[in-house]
Amino acid sequence: MQANALYCGDCLQWMQRWDEEGIDLVYLDPPFCTQTRYFSSHDDALRPAFRDVWRWDEAARSRLQNLLTSKDASLRRAVEGLHRILGDVALTSYLTYLAERLVEAQRLLRRTGSLYLHCDPGVSHYLKVLLDALFGQENFRNEIVWHYQTGGASKARFAKKHDILLFYSKTRDYRFDASSVPFARTEKALLRARHRRGARIECTNTTKLPMDVWSDIAALNPMSKERVGYPTQKPLALLTRIVRASSRAGDVVLDPFCGCGTTLQAARDAGRRWIGIDASRVAIETMREHRFKDWEMPVFSSECSVG
Repeated sequence: MQANALYCGDCLQWMQRWDEEGIDLVYLDPPFCTQTRYFSSHDDALRPAFRDVWRWDEAARSRLQNLLTSKDASLRRAVEGLHRILGDVALTSYLTYLAERLVEAQRLLRRTGSLYLHCDPGVSHYLKVLLDALFGQENFRNEIVWHYQTGGASKARFAKKHDILLFYSKTRDYRFDASSVPFARTEKALLRARHRRGARIECTNTTKLPMDVWSDIAALNPMSKERVGYPTQKPLALLTRIVRASSRAGDVVLDPFCGCGTTLQAARDAGRRWIGIDASRVAIETMREHRFKDWEMPVFSSECSVG
């Protein structure tokens, strides 16, 4: 395992090769089980980036059997319970895929390390069961709601305008400093403080600590200057908050589904070391061409797909 490097291929295969307890922070933004194919769009050209398409097949059955023979009794019970509830369906295939990779991510974390899993509200409750089994419910720290305004509306239901981030620490002795990522108070709160009308703060206290609902970070709109043309790209501000709150300068940050490299950018800007893995050749090319053009970094390759 080498820091400040990209690894192209299946993150499971790469993580299985590495010694345990070498990572301080893991952020995962895996496929969301949308049953969709995603394309990268840059310079008016579309290229297949990755597939988020799942079905119950022999590969899924093999993953299930491997998990049901795990030495971790809590994980076995969680996987068995989810399989009994859901059956041989696409969602079970997705959950077994992520479970194998979460096992390795947990193994790689140092005792003081933490993991953030970015996921869709439609599957977050199942993933929380897996994470409770792996980390222990006592090491669950937050279910963070990232609320944004972009996207369309629906006449059939309330508009879906949030993602879930599940935050776990490996032990009770973990690194966390919310004071490193304050955000601005509203003008209304500051005005109330200046006039002393029901104020609970001093007027000089212009920032506050983040809560578990993050509505101050906007999702990237189509015209954002941050955009590099890769689908599912997340804003740098989101990853900066996670990296700064849950790691220290010099720590190693791992993103096993690094996409266009936003986590790596946030880690580098904050003085952390970083490791990025992605199975898509388009993702690796996008990072090298549009985000890391001036970075000196090795790229290790096993087998990359083209979506």
